[in-house]
Amino acid sequence: MSIGYATDNADRLRRRLGAQTALATWAGIAATDRTFTYASSLTAQWTELDQSPAATNAAPPAKPGGITGSLGLAIPSPMTFLAAPKRVDEYAGYVKVTWGHLTSMKGVQSGARVGTLPPGGGNPPAATRAHVVPQRWLGIDDARNGVALVSVNPAFQAGHQHYQDGVAESRVGPRTATRLGRGYSLGYEDFQSGIEQGRATPLATPPVAPPQATVDGHAEFWAGVALGETQDEATPPAGNRAHVEGHADFWAGVTHGHTHDAATAPVGLGEAKGHLDYWAGVAFAAANPPAVAPAGNLGRGRGHAHYWAGVTAARADLAGPPPAELGKLTGHTDFSDGVAHGRAQPRATAPQAQPGARRGAWVEYWQGADLARTAPPATPYAGPSAAEGAGFADYRQAAALAESDLTALHGPAPAVGSGAEGFADYRDGVQACLDGSATDAARPAYDRGWQACAEGLTARADAAGPPPVRTDAGFRAGYVHARGMGAARAGQDAPAPAGGLEPALAAVGHGGYLAGVAAARADAASAKPARPAAGRGHADYLDGLAHARAHPRAQPPDPGSAGRTLAAAEYWQGADHARLAPVGTAHAGLPSAAAGGYADYHAGVGHAMANAPHTPGVVSAAGAQGAGDYWSGETHARGQAAAPLGPVAAVAAHTAYEHGLAHARASTANLDGGPPAGRVAASSFDAYRTGVDRAENGHADDPTSRAFSVGWHDYRAAEADVRGGQPVAQQTWSGYLRGFARTPPPKPKRSASEDVKAPAAKSTRIVSD
Repeated sequence: MSIGYATDNADRLRRRLGAQTALATWAGIAATDRTFTYASSLTAQWTELDQSPAATNAAPPAKPGGITGSLGLAIPSPMTFLAAPKRVDEYAGYVKVTWGHLTSMKGVQSGARVGTLPPGGGNPPAATRAHVVPQRWLGIDDARNGVALVSVNPAFQAGHQHYQDGVAESRVGPRTATRLGRGYSLGYEDFQSGIEQGRATPLATPPVAPPQATVDGHAEFWAGVALGETQDEATPPAGNRAHVEGHADFWAGVTHGHTHDAATAPVGLGEAKGHLDYWAGVAFAAANPPAVAPAGNLGRGRGHAHYWAGVTAARADLAGPPPAELGKLTGHTDFSDGVAHGRAQPRATAPQAQPGARRGAWVEYWQGADLARTAPPATPYAGPSAAEGAGFADYRQAAALAESDLTALHGPAPAVGSGAEGFADYRDGVQACLDGSATDAARPAYDRGWQACAEGLTARADAAGPPPVRTDAGFRAGYVHARGMGAARAGQDAPAPAGGLEPALAAVGHGGYLAGVAAARADAASAKPARPAAGRGHADYLDGLAHARAHPRAQPPDPGSAGRTLAAAEYWQGADHARLAPVGTAHAGLPSAAAGGYADYHAGVGHAMANAPHTPGVVSAAGAQGAGDYWSGETHARGQAAAPLGPVAAVAAHTAYEHGLAHARASTANLDGGPPAGRVAASSFDAYRTGVDRAENGHADDPTSRAFSVGWHDYRAAEADVRGGQPVAQQTWSGYLRGFARTPPPKPKRSASEDVKAPAAKSTRIVSD
């Protein structure tokens, strides 16, 4: 144990004691002393010793698991105490006590205990290790612990009541300056501590009782914060300082939110609650329609109202000054961002659904674009929304830019936003006209571009003529395009694209005509291209093909159309190609007109293969040539064994003739069977067999039919061999074998003696085919 000492003013002490100056002398302070010494601190430590019977006279050791601890007391100067009369009830039952504790003091007495405290204490004290606690303090302790008053001891009751008084006055208002007692001060400070802890800890983690007043102060502070949610800032609660401070903190936080972002919350939790509720209201407003307000929380309602006030300001005037309150600024910014998003993205790229003000501004921006798209050009925007007005103006300005001249039409266009659509509508109308598509009268800018281009196409459909007067982009585009198309049709070279914008566009028209010709060349059955230049080239080529089919080679179409002239020339090139290709082979890689000549030629050959010469039915000029070539080969084959020189159709006819003849000569089975396939082969087969038959029947040869003559001579050769005494057939030709088999052998000469003899048995001569 140790005691600390300090000094204080002895003269002031004697004045304070007044008539009781003997007390100072009794305490050892002489009348001449200017200072006095007093115990200012007490520090005690203890350790429980082992005093078992086995202990010796040696110092006992510390008891294992025994009591240990320390106590430090800070003792105020006597100068801080106020005099008080003796209280006989303060230490009831202890007659040796002559002085009571003073009821109030100015100084602060404090102590700290650590370790394991000994048992005992209480009233009456425990049987062992007793220490005495004043009744007033016991009453204070019961009040702090929330224990109802049970003792009849006046000092106990006073302590209990003084604590309650402190709590009650702390709850209703500022501290009474004249009340300084320990019980009162503890009650006041415990409740005040609850308020302060409320500012530092959330409602869900209250302080642990005792003291209960701190728990109550904490809860009532948060009840005041909750009142802030439902009671306006101008009508705070009354009668409860914790409620008032919680309410005030809440609204201070709401006000703080006006000028600080959501992440910069105040330190005090009540203020932080108001701050965060304000921003929660802003966030709620961003996620919900204006008519849906957060219920039951005025802080959130303030944020909600601010947000939509900012939206309203932006909707009325995008260029106006932004609001100062951050909630309003958030709404203003979200709405402005919606317009900016519309201007910076294609229509299909919508912003996220939240915040709703941004999505709403984006929707209104494009509504403005749609209004501009369908309204007559001279009609201004007259709506209430700055977002709609922006979409309307962007569309109109871009459409007017596209219409201004060719350079603008083919220059940089707005890539996004309603301006991109306005520019594209006029440009697409011009392009639709050049592509041969219909206009869209419901889109004035589109239709305006289409009509101007159509007028330009009509004004200049050839390669020469006076320049147009109009300079608007649609008209000029049609005019220049038609000029290039006319040059291509006349067989002229394309303008050099490097010569500038108009030569480059004329080259497109030139190329369009040639593309139409190319499409018809690739497939004569293809649909006519919609593009005017390509459609003209396509039609010209097909006209040339039709003319060539219907007229002899020596009669070409009228000049003046390169496509027509090309098709006629290629038709006859295809026919010439067919004259050199084997009959029945398909063409590959020929232009459609050449393919037509090729096919017509072979169709004529096919007609000739199935019909006798000069049979009508050929419907094309190349077909007539093909039929004639085949029939000429057939005629050649009837008279000559050597193949003709010239078209493969004639050679094919000769080959077919030879095939039929060879088939007939190959065997008597073939000769007695049917003819081979093909009209010409069948005709030579039949002619051979007829020649054999006629020879057998003694008819004369027909030298005008080579197959007939071959059959006739084959049979006659066999007859000659048989009559000449040949015992076996000398040839394998069917006509020869038939003649060898059917010619009777010569009769042998008879002697005179054989004439009178009985006739011998007749022998039979068998000859194999």
